[in-house]
Amino acid sequence: MHGPLTTLLITGVSSAIAGLASWFAAITNAHGKEKVVREQTRYPEWKAFVDAIQKETERTKNELTGRINNLQTQVDTLRERINTLSNKYDAALDHIAEWRHAHPDEVPNRPAPAAIKHDL
Repeated sequence: MHGPLTTLLITGVSSAIAGLASWFAAITNAHGKEKVVREQTRYPEWKAFVDAIQKETERTKNELTGRINNLQTQVDTLRERINTLSNKYDAALDHIAEWRHAHPDEVPNRPAPAAIKHDL
């Protein structure tokens, strides 16, 4: 069937293909190992970088939380003050309305100030 030359040629080509495949596998393996070594070498740098970002994020979060709490306290204080002043204003208007009702003859002589005229 096949002569010795064909067998020799097939064996040679097969060996060359096997050799190229082995060489390619070795090169790929070497590059993979180099990549792993580079990544392992850079790990401490990346870890330090991520830790620094986390620390700064935590510091900023704490600072902003403090500011938010301070602003919330101010808002609560202002809300209480507004409620107090609103209650006093309503009481003053009620008192003026009662006085005007009790002394209708004085109303034309003492008109309500423009700022509260529409509230009476």
